[in-house]
Amino acid sequence: MTTSHNALLARLRGHLGGELIAFRPFAIGTRLLDMNSLRSSTKLVVIILLLLVEEGWFGFPGSSQVAFYATFFASTGNLGRQNKTDLVGLAGLLGGFAYGVVAAFLTSRLPYFPLLLALVFLGEFLANLAYQRLPRYSAAGLQAGLALPFAYLATTGPEWGSFATVRTRFAGLVVAGFTAVVVHAYLWPVLPMRQLRASIAAALRATAESLAQLFGAPRPGWEGAPPSLGETVTRARDLLDDARYLPGPEHADPAYNGILGCLQEIDANLEYVHFLVGLEEEQPLRQRFFQVLGDYPEQARSNLTRVAQQFQRCPGRAARLEPVCWQPDAAGRWENAFHDVGPVPDRDIDPSRPAKIARCLDQIARAVERVSGIAWEINLRNSGG
Repeated sequence: MTTSHNALLARLRGHLGGELIAFRPFAIGTRLLDMNSLRSSTKLVVIILLLLVEEGWFGFPGSSQVAFYATFFASTGNLGRQNKTDLVGLAGLLGGFAYGVVAAFLTSRLPYFPLLLALVFLGEFLANLAYQRLPRYSAAGLQAGLALPFAYLATTGPEWGSFATVRTRFAGLVVAGFTAVVVHAYLWPVLPMRQLRASIAAALRATAESLAQLFGAPRPGWEGAPPSLGETVTRARDLLDDARYLPGPEHADPAYNGILGCLQEIDANLEYVHFLVGLEEEQPLRQRFFQVLGDYPEQARSNLTRVAQQFQRCPGRAARLEPVCWQPDAAGRWENAFHDVGPVPDRDIDPSRPAKIARCLDQIARAVERVSGIAWEINLRNSGG
């Protein structure tokens, strides 16, 4: 039954069903301003200033329009996403350019306004379809959709098409891509796998703090899983996709998907424990349960801190950390202690709830063990061991 609850929470969390299950609205914990957003915004300003200097120095076509177009292309979060945007965006821009050439040729031979509308709308429809339905290649759809009006409708009359603006846009994309890659890789390194490893380590440390608060007082005020844990799982897929466009140790390792699955399992178990704790007020049976398992928070702090160290920036040092072995046997210890408690006199108290919490704590420990084992294997591969 616990497994079913965990799976249900993992799928419904953040939706109306999840709010009904947890009897509280889901808080994402995302602030409008944080260090990552401030760094990203500052970096974008630096890139735009560099583009303006480069445009004036090299005299690219389109004057300051190159830097204007480049604003859209340079506002990416990390080097992997920048490489992806450059490659896929160039492909989309060239696709829109080719479509404009063919469409201009057709309308020059058959100058009918309905044909003009049909070709323009068809091109925009296909570009928008790629942008909406192909997330990995949305940059291609965006650039193709923006290039079509410039390439096809820049001039009117018998001579359809003027590709000067498309050449300017192409120059803007190339210059912006090169400049942003230099900034992302050398001046202000922002690499997706480093972001992911740092967020996983922070989420593990926050989980240890959350478990310590669970065993402290007052328990009714415990907030459940830390927001950073859910945020890490949510953002990790995009970071892994960005890292597919980087070589070497910064390339996306498929084994991280297993780590994300374990983190989601930890998050779901914490939410289920929060649900169980919120069903009733503090009572002697639950107090006895947390006394029996009083050493669990210290075990969690020690093991989660050690696993977090496995995600440090240097793979060589991280590979020297052996995987943790954590078997608290919370369910077994509570089962043995429950026999000494005797029957519960209060009918409003459900004696099975502490056992469910114990199983969740064991599942969290097993998930942490799996995370540690996978991280150890990844570190060995990246260190060449």
